[in-house]
Amino acid sequence: MPAPFHGELTLPNQAEALPIARTYLTHLAALAALPEPEAAAVVDAALEACANVVDHAYEPGEDGIFTVVGGVDATGLTVAVRDQGMPIDAERVGSPDQSPARVSASGGLGLIRRSVDHAEWIRRGREGKELRLVKRLPSESVHGHLDAADEPVDDEEEVPLAPEQEYAVRRFEPADAIGVSRCIYRVYGNTYMHEACYYPDRLVALNETGELASIVAVDAAGEVAGHYALERPGLTRVAERGMAVVSPAHRGRDLMGRMRTAIEDEARELGLTGVYSVAVTKHTFSQRVNEAFGSDVCGVILGGGPADQVFKGLEEEGEKPQRVTWVQYFTYVHPPEEALVHAPARHRAIVERIYSGLGLPVEWHDEMEAPTLGNGQVDVTYNLGLDTGTIKVLQVGDDTAAEIRRAADDLFGVTGAEVVHLWLPLADPAGPALLEAAEADGFFFLGVGPSFLPDGDALCLQRLAFDLDFDYVEIANPFARELLDYIRADRDRVQAAQPAAT
Repeated sequence: MPAPFHGELTLPNQAEALPIARTYLTHLAALAALPEPEAAAVVDAALEACANVVDHAYEPGEDGIFTVVGGVDATGLTVAVRDQGMPIDAERVGSPDQSPARVSASGGLGLIRRSVDHAEWIRRGREGKELRLVKRLPSESVHGHLDAADEPVDDEEEVPLAPEQEYAVRRFEPADAIGVSRCIYRVYGNTYMHEACYYPDRLVALNETGELASIVAVDAAGEVAGHYALERPGLTRVAERGMAVVSPAHRGRDLMGRMRTAIEDEARELGLTGVYSVAVTKHTFSQRVNEAFGSDVCGVILGGGPADQVFKGLEEEGEKPQRVTWVQYFTYVHPPEEALVHAPARHRAIVERIYSGLGLPVEWHDEMEAPTLGNGQVDVTYNLGLDTGTIKVLQVGDDTAAEIRRAADDLFGVTGAEVVHLWLPLADPAGPALLEAAEADGFFFLGVGPSFLPDGDALCLQRLAFDLDFDYVEIANPFARELLDYIRADRDRVQAAQPAAT
């Protein structure tokens, strides 16, 4: 396991600086113990980001600098390229014909997308921008530890139930990692969307950093029979409940319920504001689990999950493959005293319905302010595994609408995202002013994200790069069905207002 390391290198925006950057990046990849060809690919991707700064961040003849920040930990390598120049222009750097990549003929940002596990664009207003790249350290997958008993089956009745016995539900320990990966494989085969679940060493590392807080159910022989986790990338104050699975031989014994209770206790001990979960709509089982624990519907995410995820024994023969829609549920753990909400008039009624379900007092404000002069702050992330981008508005400025448009163009046109989410700050009186511009860019209503932003709640919007067949969306909760109808109507309204393609 590599030793922790953090370093920064600041260089002038000159082509002569790129070989120096390459040498530094090569040493970072070596410190992270990345093997070839992954190490060379990451170096090329990060160097491409540096070349984009040299070529495009500053006006011709303008002196500037960029900083390459490297971090190595147990999970792999993080590289951030920071500058104080102009925002990325997808039209200039996204095409190999208009702007050939310095290190590859395939185009700059396309190369970056293929070479790393996670890419995040952070637009910091007057402080410039940052492109953050993450490459996880390769580790041995669970596939070398599987036997015939681990093979997934289409019908859980084909698996003999384990004898009745006592189970322990407790916090994850490193020795449990292989058992967790095997449990995931038994249920999902190779189709589960969280790749880390198939790599025991990654599960251990993520639990050590706190980005995962795993709970396991262990049988009398000490074997892992189930797993549930809080997912906290960036150690945020709101975590996602996920990676929930029970081995088929141990179902029907309330292990999922016991682990869910332990997860809620863990969230309280961590001091989290709240926890959320997404329930698939290819079936209603996970929705009903959330209902049984009193979680509240706060949104419906169209096409949130990948189309290739398999649900053993739950798919209808010949079912049309499409991205999976999610119902989003939320539970407060340590709620704020009240929510400060500047809701756009168009969505005020449905937002009130969502907050009524959440049971939190709301300080409603009808006034709407124009964005203040100056730069806002926008955080842009891309999830390669889900082909999904997220644009978070952290501070509204008079350039924020243009930043949102530019970020959406980058995510759809360059990285190839299929879904992009947009979070607007409900606590900011200038937040509602962004809605009209966002709708002009194709974004429509999704729901509310309680405490999803540093300063409060988010008005969540979404935009899709595909059409969705609603006949394959199955929802149990009456309000969630009503919310889906609202979202569908809003999508149709926004799409009808888009200019005709030329």
